[in-house]
Amino acid sequence: MKVLHVITSLGSGGAEILIKESLPIMKSKGIDTDLLVLSSKNNILEDELKSKGINVYKTGVDKIYSPKQAFKIREYINKYDIVHTHLVQGQYWTAFAKMLSNSKTPLVTTEHSTSNNRRKHKLFKISDKIVYNKHNKIICISKAANENLVEWMPSIKSKVTTIYNGINLGKFEDISAYSRKELLKEVENPKDLNLILMVGRLSKPKDHKTLIRALQRLPEKFHLIFIGTGSLEDDLISLSKELGLSHRVHFLGYRNDINRIMKTVDIYVQSSYWEGFGIAALEAMASGIPVIASDVPGLSEVVKGGGVLFPKGDFNFLANIIEEICISEKRYTDIAKRCKLKSEKFSIEEMINQYINIYIDLSNI
Repeated sequence: MKVLHVITSLGSGGAEILIKESLPIMKSKGIDTDLLVLSSKNNILEDELKSKGINVYKTGVDKIYSPKQAFKIREYINKYDIVHTHLVQGQYWTAFAKMLSNSKTPLVTTEHSTSNNRRKHKLFKISDKIVYNKHNKIICISKAANENLVEWMPSIKSKVTTIYNGINLGKFEDISAYSRKELLKEVENPKDLNLILMVGRLSKPKDHKTLIRALQRLPEKFHLIFIGTGSLEDDLISLSKELGLSHRVHFLGYRNDINRIMKTVDIYVQSSYWEGFGIAALEAMASGIPVIASDVPGLSEVVKGGGVLFPKGDFNFLANIIEEICISEKRYTDIAKRCKLKSEKFSIEEMINQYINIYIDLSNI
């Protein structure tokens, strides 16, 4: 079976990381898997996918919102048994490509978020309905994503299903931590610090500012590490300076060694305003460290019963929880154990098996 995945870019977001992890495993299970990328920029995961035997194609169109994307996708769509789209540009342009080509190839899409700005405008309900109706199956990565989508568009309920994201649990077993001096070369005596980590695109939905403001309320020995790139990096650096925290907030950019970094830090925080799932939080749970996350749909499904939830945006509450967990060895250990246990429910192998079952069902239509 030949399956083409279509995605906007190969940056460092959750959907892109999921593509990086899942496509090689699909290929190992006998699915002939290729990837089509709409953007020629910010494709930091491209080489890693190619090194694992995945063909990565690009439309060659400069602008991701250009209608030319649909005409380029049309050249690929009939060469595959299934086309699986990700993110709004992939969904829209592939649906239009199917209309342009009058193709019978089944379309699958993954809904990676619980919300989006289109749902604030009724006009988008018309275009969304056209796009979703061109897809044969819609996979939501959490119950919250499923419920919010069906609330927005009840007519598509019969084709919507939930498959939780999964991670490669083996990547977080028997992995060695860095020495803290290796990780934070510019910091004197980092072994005496309490290190807080957050991984994710530096963008508004992730709400890094709440975590920075929480840090201001914590003792000097607490330091914060951000992994990821994004449009808000300069703003976050400026806020850190404004609050006198420049020496305590460390921006490490994109890293492909997150599993080792998670083994090196003390605690993980995901302070997002909204989150379709929270794959980085799940990875931290699998690493066996306490996880604190904002109590928002999608993310709370992953963390609840393992880590600790806090009201989104409440930096005072967050600061208190961080300090309480780090002060109490028993509480720290109990939460870390619960996180580890909860993470074992989210295997990437199980996720991919469910995807493949959908492909098989659709190819037999």
